[in-house]
Amino acid sequence: MGCSIMFSYKINVRLHQTDAAGRLFFGQIFMIAHDVFQEFLGSLGLGIASILNESGFIFPVVHAEADYKRPIFVDEILTINAKIEKLGPCSFTTSYQIFSDSGERAGTVKIVHVAVERLTGKKAPLPSFLKDAFQGFMSKESV
Repeated sequence: MGCSIMFSYKINVRLHQTDAAGRLFFGQIFMIAHDVFQEFLGSLGLGIASILNESGFIFPVVHAEADYKRPIFVDEILTINAKIEKLGPCSFTTSYQIFSDSGERAGTVKIVHVAVERLTGKKAPLPSFLKDAFQGFMSKESV
């Protein structure tokens, strides 16, 4: 099995992200994944604002899934490991492994984005600046 390079980011679960029982509200897992994705892009020198405002492309989500392995609680420190799971001609798939501070797996998230030309609203090939930046975060078995 090939190795993969991941981007790792820590977060503290906030009260506003939880339900009345102090557990992460189920939809918040996708907001956390998006926050990590934004940090990941920034680490590659790709600010989300410049991508959205200057590249001529947007990258809407066309598929999202999450699996919860155990409850996630308010004020819990989580480590999220993100990687590019797949690069297609017009799309990319990000995956997120979520771990507690003790190293216990708390959940997983997978999100598929498609490239769309801002002006036409039509699906388009992934721009080379994104493909090139993501290439280093592909698992060897995916290349």
